[in-house]
Amino acid sequence: SALLPARIADVSALPKTHSGKLSETAARDALNGVAVRNRDALQNPESLDEIVNHPALSEAEAGAEAELGEELQAARSLEEIEQALATLCARSLALPSIQLTDNLHRVGADSLSAVDIAMQIEDQLGITLPLPVLFSAPSIKELAAYIFILSDFDEETAEQAAPAWASDPEAQNVEIRRAVRADIEKIIDHLREGFDPDLISREVWARLFDGRWSETEPELGFVAVDGVEVIGFLATINAQRRIDGRDVKICNLSSWYVRSGYRGIGSALIAAATSSPNVTYTSLTPMDLTRRVLLAMGFQYQKNERRAFPALFQFPTLLRAGEPITTEPDEIRAMLNVEHAKIFDDHAGFDCTQLVSGTAERYCYIIAKRRRYQRPLPVIHALRIEVMYSQILYCSDWSLLAENFERIKLALMRAQTTRLVTADARRFPGKRPFGFRVRDHALFRSADLTSDQLDEIYSELVLLPV
Repeated sequence: SALLPARIADVSALPKTHSGKLSETAARDALNGVAVRNRDALQNPESLDEIVNHPALSEAEAGAEAELGEELQAARSLEEIEQALATLCARSLALPSIQLTDNLHRVGADSLSAVDIAMQIEDQLGITLPLPVLFSAPSIKELAAYIFILSDFDEETAEQAAPAWASDPEAQNVEIRRAVRADIEKIIDHLREGFDPDLISREVWARLFDGRWSETEPELGFVAVDGVEVIGFLATINAQRRIDGRDVKICNLSSWYVRSGYRGIGSALIAAATSSPNVTYTSLTPMDLTRRVLLAMGFQYQKNERRAFPALFQFPTLLRAGEPITTEPDEIRAMLNVEHAKIFDDHAGFDCTQLVSGTAERYCYIIAKRRRYQRPLPVIHALRIEVMYSQILYCSDWSLLAENFERIKLALMRAQTTRLVTADARRFPGKRPFGFRVRDHALFRSADLTSDQLDEIYSELVLLPV
């Protein structure tokens, strides 16, 4: 009977890679409730959701979590905390076991699993575990000692158990703090190390720090420093906006890079940069790991229904009388109201096209960015598909855009030498225009705004060639 499974679940499909092989690793990660490390390599990632949400399996998961939580809550000695933490960490990392002295980062802990471990500890013990602790205390013994110190146990025992980093902050090599102007040149060197230096020049990186959109001293981002060396950075692009009659602060996260060998520091940077409850945070181009960490920190998808619209897909709008269209800066500036004139001035000089369709009495003001879509061919991976397209970052009147869509589309394509225009189809009134669905992973977290109130100006999409 020892070889019989505790539970059996019937699912419609198991995860498969694009080559057609079953991925036992992905299924095991989903079953264990940890982040699936090869999700992007699967042809049917939706199968993971069925595994995660299957009643039979979720009951087993809930039972295991409850048992683990009881074990951790019942621990009264340092040794009991160590054993309970070893079980928790092994489960989070999908490992059969972990030694108390194992370095968590060397046995597979990354930014996402660090967040998961910290959240479980907070749920079970009510102890908020700062993410930097997981990077400074990489073993179960050190982590248990930290928790023991914060718990209501014997002070003398706790003092003896405390590792050097717990009592002496100076012993921690990596410092995470707000970036200051003296850091800028080192940060740019760091970014050119992590991103293609031929794609983004030093002058373009410097745009992140000029503070042109900040009404006070600009916030430059957060930096991780080992001694005097920058080993991690996350840019925070801030702007004070007036949206639907409300003054809100929006912070766009960008250019997240941590040097190899400093696993886990990335999550600490994000935690530091997103600590204010009164700020709306956005991440418009997150990679897979970034998405998973941000979702674990309370972000959610913007649920944009981005579609790509080739030329003439909306040709019926050409049959009605069209509004005049201009991309001439002086003509545009003269037509705009005060709110839109400020947006125009703030975005002048960047690699964006500003366009107005209509008259001073009623107009549609648009900002679009020329972007590149690249993807390897399915069979011949050495060859790549490349398409230039115009992405609408901002539109002041979606009704007027819908009425004159084909003319505006063609004007943008002509101005930016592109073949497609992309936009969030949710914003169009009435029936959504026909186009091809485009994957969009944009995330946000806000106590003030909903996703349909957000746009993409005042962001990395304006400042950088992304």
